[in-house]
Amino acid sequence: MRVIVALGIAAAAAPAALAALHLTALAGASLLHRAPRRDLAGEGVALLVLIPAHNEERVIGETLAALMPQQRSGDHVIVAADRCTDGTATLARAFGATVLERAPESPPGRAATVEHGLSFAAPLAWDGVVVIDADSVVEPGFLDAIRAGLAAGAPALQARSESIPERGVIANLALAAYTLRGVLVPRGRHVLGVCVRMQGSGMALRRDVLARHRFRARGASEDLWLSMDLLLDGVLPRFADGARLRSQSARSLRAASRQRLRWESGRILAAQEFLVPLLRRRDRACLEAALHLLTPPVAVSGLLLGMAAALEWWAGFPWVALVAAGLLAALAVDVAVALAEARAPLRTWLSLLSAPLYVAWKAAIQVWALFSLRQARVPYAPTPRA
Repeated sequence: MRVIVALGIAAAAAPAALAALHLTALAGASLLHRAPRRDLAGEGVALLVLIPAHNEERVIGETLAALMPQQRSGDHVIVAADRCTDGTATLARAFGATVLERAPESPPGRAATVEHGLSFAAPLAWDGVVVIDADSVVEPGFLDAIRAGLAAGAPALQARSESIPERGVIANLALAAYTLRGVLVPRGRHVLGVCVRMQGSGMALRRDVLARHRFRARGASEDLWLSMDLLLDGVLPRFADGARLRSQSARSLRAASRQRLRWESGRILAAQEFLVPLLRRRDRACLEAALHLLTPPVAVSGLLLGMAAALEWWAGFPWVALVAAGLLAALAVDVAVALAEARAPLRTWLSLLSAPLYVAWKAAIQVWALFSLRQARVPYAPTPRA
């Protein structure tokens, strides 16, 4: 009986084991990443900066204040005000941005807003587009780093995306999570030469690439859909570590839960659509993307491995338990590497003391996502932050 139990536990924990090995490989590769050269120039690259915004009056001023001074001749900054009922459009114009005001009857959703903005900008002359969320604050040299990457031949780029350091356990746990998805993982993928996943804010594409691809997902994770479409077309986005931005994190547990639910539902839906085409390609980049879609997130993987270690020990298989415990320890090291690479503040390290509660919360989100796929197919409201 215990043998059957042990085999069942091992089978249940297998995806988590793959997730741990996958992340550890990316963490090791990320250590080989080198800082980008600062002397790369992209003077001949004109950028379209597109900012989708839905009632972002409280945050868009800081975004534009950091962004507008970085423009060069030939650049365009367009704020796509999505059915706003506040002063978003007025404030954007005050900063010198071009504003597209979407009518109340316009199709809802971020993907539709970006598409509308691109159609609006079609008559203009530009070489590449950068999409920035209305709550994202770019650091000095952001646009120059994007320009340099596109000029060097990258068909698409993802900027380094982190959360704004703030007080509070939720904000610091979000910052810790962002060090994985916004720094360590894209660094590792860049070094390994696989597809750096687009993450919404800070993604950039050359105009000729964009002509073949659109933001077609109506609901969760339209950036993940775009990443997979690019990959299947043979386009590998690269990581622009020198182009850095920070975004506000969700400030309440309810808002953070809805945001994570959207992300996890999007990954499940993407797995349903892209897993078979990716596996059929059988190249390294597609297999890595398929592995990402097949495996659970880090927190859930940690929970499964911890349970497997305890239950395998109880079932009388200490070596299997030790393997599970070793993989759990590897995940912990990966998180530490990410925090170190991002130079996270001390309070973010201390927030990891609440990791057990965070893991339980993420597990609940994962289960919730499995029963919320229908909702994930429809446009969603922006995460409230301000």
